[in-house]
Amino acid sequence: MLGGLALSFVLLAEVRGPWVLMLLGVQAIANGLYSPLVKPLINREIPDSGRRATVLSVESIVRRAAMGVFAPIATSAHDRRPAVAAGVSGRSGSSTVARRRSAHRVRGHRRAHGAGGGGALMARDLRLFYLFRLLATSYLWVPIFIPFKQSRGLSFLEIMILGGIYSAVVIVCEIPTGAFADRIGRRTSMMAGALTMALSCLIAYGSHGMAGFAVSEALAAVSMSLCSGADSAYLFDLLDGHGVAHEYGRRESTASAWHQAGSALADAAGGALAELDRDPRRADHRAG
Repeated sequence: MLGGLALSFVLLAEVRGPWVLMLLGVQAIANGLYSPLVKPLINREIPDSGRRATVLSVESIVRRAAMGVFAPIATSAHDRRPAVAAGVSGRSGSSTVARRRSAHRVRGHRRAHGAGGGGALMARDLRLFYLFRLLATSYLWVPIFIPFKQSRGLSFLEIMILGGIYSAVVIVCEIPTGAFADRIGRRTSMMAGALTMALSCLIAYGSHGMAGFAVSEALAAVSMSLCSGADSAYLFDLLDGHGVAHEYGRRESTASAWHQAGSALADAAGGALAELDRDPRRADHRAG
């Protein structure tokens, strides 16, 4: 995955036209492969299950910080150097991952053959986990949230500031919420995250100014932090507890597919509902 990303960045510095779209498609595929390929490697490096969500939260912060650092550098340089630098970084990362993967290959092979409890998996818990991934980020409001904020009197600058508030709260809360999940329970953290997002949406619905939306964004960030790390740690421990930790990559892939499907369906449904609400016949009916 990292090798493909590295090559795509280098080629992006050189190609034009439809080739750019093709390479962007390669990067989108690589992004979708991140969870099922990288998270198993991270989980295998965490010997203490009691700190799993905390460590995954640290990984999330490092990843976000890297994006935050590289983005302004890339936008400030108007040549191909950022793309080539990304390619070199990706190639270095792929070499590191390959070395770690070979070190675990024999051990993973033994686990796969030594664990015979695959049929004893808690199928009900897996189905509920997939349902959680489907619904947890199915935000109907995503397609219309910026126009909605503007309709409530916010300027574009204020909307961008709200995005900054969201990112800052995520960074501050990632590790504490990871520790909360490890100490109190991963399912408890996930449920708290879902309830916090519901509260965030209710506050946004009733807000007509910057202060209300700032509270809503902060709660949305806390919600994301409560679920981030806790969900992957829960899935890994569920499988590991039944002797089939080697299935984590496949199960994470399935969960990620449900997550992406939920987001796509919610985006489409949210846009359709917004258009329906703008229907002049409905507006006339309400006015009458």
